[in-house]
Amino acid sequence: MSKINEININITKAVVTKISIELDIDKQVPVFTIQGTLVSDTGRKVSDFVYGSDWYNDSKIEIPASANFPSSELFKIFTPIICEKINGVFKAVEAPKKNKV
Repeated sequence: MSKINEININITKAVVTKISIELDIDKQVPVFTIQGTLVSDTGRKVSDFVYGSDWYNDSKIEIPASANFPSSELFKIFTPIICEKINGVFKAVEAPKKNKV
């Protein structure tokens, strides 16, 4: 017998919608966060989930060591692109000109 406020649903699928990689500057290690949606058998979104390598309790996941190399490669790929973009927007400040006497 179910309670008056219980609704029976079947969650049949979890869909990963976002994987983010941050760099822990102090430890120089990647920090992963995986987010997604739980979907019912009728295709409706039921809830969201978030797990991460830097989290605690039931939300913490262990990331395999094999993920470290591809994540560091992503930082190597995108750093020069961002550097070029920033340098194109922010021009270098010229040193003050000295008065000729």
